[in-house]
Amino acid sequence: MWLRRTRRAGLLIALPNIVLAACNDTSVPTPVQRANANSAGAPTNATASSSTSGNTSSSGAQNDSSGGEQPSCTETPIDTTGCKHPEVTRDCVDGWCRIPAGCFVMGAAPCEWGRALRSENEMLVTLTHAFEIQQYELTQAQWVAQGLPNPSGEVEYAKDCLEAQCPVWNVSWTEALAFANLLSMRHEPALAPCYALIGCTGELGSGLECEQQQLTSSSVYECEGYRLPTKAEWEYAGRAGARTAFYNGDIKPQSHFSTCGADPLLERIAWYCFNSGGTTHPVGQKIENDWGLFDMLGNVAEWATGAGTESPRPVSAVDYEPTLEGQLKPSLGGRVNSPSADCRLANRYSVSPADTAPAFGLRLARTLE
Repeated sequence: MWLRRTRRAGLLIALPNIVLAACNDTSVPTPVQRANANSAGAPTNATASSSTSGNTSSSGAQNDSSGGEQPSCTETPIDTTGCKHPEVTRDCVDGWCRIPAGCFVMGAAPCEWGRALRSENEMLVTLTHAFEIQQYELTQAQWVAQGLPNPSGEVEYAKDCLEAQCPVWNVSWTEALAFANLLSMRHEPALAPCYALIGCTGELGSGLECEQQQLTSSSVYECEGYRLPTKAEWEYAGRAGARTAFYNGDIKPQSHFSTCGADPLLERIAWYCFNSGGTTHPVGQKIENDWGLFDMLGNVAEWATGAGTESPRPVSAVDYEPTLEGQLKPSLGGRVNSPSADCRLANRYSVSPADTAPAFGLRLARTLE
């Protein structure tokens, strides 16, 4: 049974100029159908970008340096026998979307351009718990509504728009955990926090650092409060059934994986280095995926839990990495100054939990059953 929400702690806010189709309205095209519509008029020039993920890109035949025809990566050797992905339908209420339990292929296909050599191998992941996840990246209005100072602003090489509906950024992984705890405690009725933060100094939103971060239960699925999604949950939610680089199709190869070039499909769903103007944008302006989630790629990179760095993954796993393991933490989806290779669904940044890098934000989740 889906545990219906009661009263949120200040997260129900209006989102102006956003038109949402009804969750069960089948008379309109799906977001992916709209994202794959006519791509005429997309810009074709390319500029260099200094932003990389730290992953080494595949090369050789998988990298068409001419930027020509993109490969089809949906046919892959992995055996998906017994892995059943649920039907993808939107079930979104008050800015939160329910994602059912199911099995999916996590990682990048061997032929995906920009794929990391070792840490993005495909694996079958079965998630045994339904969860809800925010439909939009956490906004500055939602952050300051909790009485917190706004950490967003401009830095030397990027800037964050300061409108209420722009995503909050410059938030560390530790601060994301603390914010989730705060919302859990302010929920009506209060929810048990998911995290224990030990040896902390500073204030949330202005330099909070903690010596230790621990779960208050044996896994993220055992706590009732708000939390970050695991990186498997995040990718499952982001893909919405897709097995391509983006949820609306394959990536267009560039001259190099760090090249900031045009990608007509990515431009329809994400703010990234080529179309962002170096700044974040209000949430919900690009085409959502088929679960109903906006800005899963680009705009701000989103914190998750699990290991930030991995050796080759196992062939399969159930509820993959449900703890706070790893010294480095994953941040997913790419940023406004990221090239297209960094905005692939399988890509991740590996970051210290205390870092408050620009264009790092969050999207909260909560276990439902």
